[in-house]
Amino acid sequence: MFKARRRINALLIIATLIPSPALCDDKSSIETTVRNNLIDGYSAHFRGVHRHGQYGCGEVNAKNQFGGYTGFFNFVTQGSTVVIYTEEDMEAAVMLHEHWPWVKYCGGK
Repeated sequence: MFKARRRINALLIIATLIPSPALCDDKSSIETTVRNNLIDGYSAHFRGVHRHGQYGCGEVNAKNQFGGYTGFFNFVTQGSTVVIYTEEDMEAAVMLHEHWPWVKYCGGK
């Protein structure tokens, strides 16, 4: 019993010293989150991907359901949630001075 408890404590200490993959490679984890929410995630091209606190920010260009690329659109992630903003969405947010996550946390336009 004592040896088993000591082993468990040692494993807990080791587990806390190993950094999580999300902390090791934020850019990769953000891109994976976005890819998982696209029609054709493997076709995605990214630029300007960075983390701002709890939000992942950047731009993505991916194929739509017709197989054509859509052009770069801004995106924001928070956990597994992804919001991709069209150009019209961004114009409305800026005109209305709304504090959408992209405008507030990712720099806006």
